[in-house]
Amino acid sequence: MQVSPILVWFRNDLRTLDHAPLYWAAQRKIPIIALYCIDPQDFETSSIGNFPRIAGFRAQFLLESLQDLEAELKTLGGELWVELGKAEKIIPQYVEKYNIQSIYFYKAIGGYEKQIEEKVIKYLQKWPVEINSFWGHSLYMPQDLPFLLENTPDRFTDFRQTVEPGTIIHPPLSKPSAIVAFTVEENKPQQSTYKSFLSNKAQKLPYFVTSPLFRFQGGQTAALARINTYFWETQNLKNYKLTRNGLLGDNYSSQLSPYLALGCLSPRWIYAQIEEFEKKIVKNESTYWLFFELLWRDFFYFIFAKHGNRIFQAGGIKQMEIESIPNTQYFEAWIQGKTGYPLVDAAMRELANTGYISNRARQNVASFLVKNLELPWLWGASWFESLLVDYDVSSNYGNWNYIAGVGNDPRGFRYFNVTKQAEEYDPQAEYIKYWLPELQRIPVPKIYLPSQLTSLEQKKYQVEIGKTYPAPIVEFEASIKKSEINYKKAILATQGQVRNSRIRKFVKH
Repeated sequence: MQVSPILVWFRNDLRTLDHAPLYWAAQRKIPIIALYCIDPQDFETSSIGNFPRIAGFRAQFLLESLQDLEAELKTLGGELWVELGKAEKIIPQYVEKYNIQSIYFYKAIGGYEKQIEEKVIKYLQKWPVEINSFWGHSLYMPQDLPFLLENTPDRFTDFRQTVEPGTIIHPPLSKPSAIVAFTVEENKPQQSTYKSFLSNKAQKLPYFVTSPLFRFQGGQTAALARINTYFWETQNLKNYKLTRNGLLGDNYSSQLSPYLALGCLSPRWIYAQIEEFEKKIVKNESTYWLFFELLWRDFFYFIFAKHGNRIFQAGGIKQMEIESIPNTQYFEAWIQGKTGYPLVDAAMRELANTGYISNRARQNVASFLVKNLELPWLWGASWFESLLVDYDVSSNYGNWNYIAGVGNDPRGFRYFNVTKQAEEYDPQAEYIKYWLPELQRIPVPKIYLPSQLTSLEQKKYQVEIGKTYPAPIVEFEASIKKSEINYKKAILATQGQVRNSRIRKFVKH
């Protein structure tokens, strides 16, 4: 009689290195079913606009990551099973059909993923299944923090100063030495089914134009190759703090975020690589700064765990309603990179063509959408969710909360002057000219404000404002002033609600 197998449920953890559920399941020397579920509804049209919730870049990166995991598991003696459907339906079916004795998986921190997890656990109550869940998406473990999750500081500086001095970071786990595969021939999912599904979704890219800069190959193998290139071959890590605000090229930043987002690498494994680099090459501000970015990522994870679905609401974690204007024409201009502001337009065209933009570019286009166009920040967050190959729910919505002023920024009303930012971070206009070829003939500094070109200059530089390149859709300073007034109104309204709430509590007691 065949031994009852273990089910290892993969989600955003598509790796074999430092994977606690897989590692500890493998130690039991019992056959393992490694399962990943693709819910087709995740690829349907977003409620925000006429675009898919997961567009082609994410679909392609997921496909490559699953194929790589499949190959990795085979080298260990295991096998990947991929099903199309809802995990909360498929997993109970597997438990009953294959007499599964225990399930191993990483916990979700909140939102839709946590709801799925809770449904799975609820449906499994009718069977004697051992449930083994692990925390593994962050650098720090909740049990090691000097505070409870519900007491996570709402400001990053407070979080960092509290956590960094003495909180332990556990060393990463190695790969399992071997996996015992569960062999069954009947009704086994065909790998070609999921590959065909994702390949089809990968071809449906709104505003897509083939770009030579599409550089992210999904999977643990590609992630390790990126580490090898950035850390060891080029040693660019030692200059990270100096170059991290770059806009164009492959090595201005680590570009590990896509691999962290799908769990092709764990943050603990990256931290261990940083430590090794510091021992063998150099320990400086740049090596610390990559760790600093991992801290930011952890911060947003724990903020999500603390505040839950509030990060998806218009009022954010502050529950502060800031007036916005649902102007679909402005949104379409922002999406297509036709706002009349070169840095914004270049970044949005890069995003539409590659599924990726730098952190500096993200802050600028997000600020412009919220503070200049006065569009609902949730629209921008949804567009990022659709396209970004490094989409991570807590980082994406946490950062949008932050930029929109409804998150944890202690500085109040803050915005990016997209023209000055372009002058500072693209001083030769190489980035702008790459993505906006219609502006290639305009010299610096005129290129940063092409709308101010005279008729003669437009003729000279072969650009016609309003035709070959759009005129600004809003006036920068006027839109900022209006946005600031709305922000201050929202603060006063929120303060009034807090006072009224306190009065009601006082009267009640």
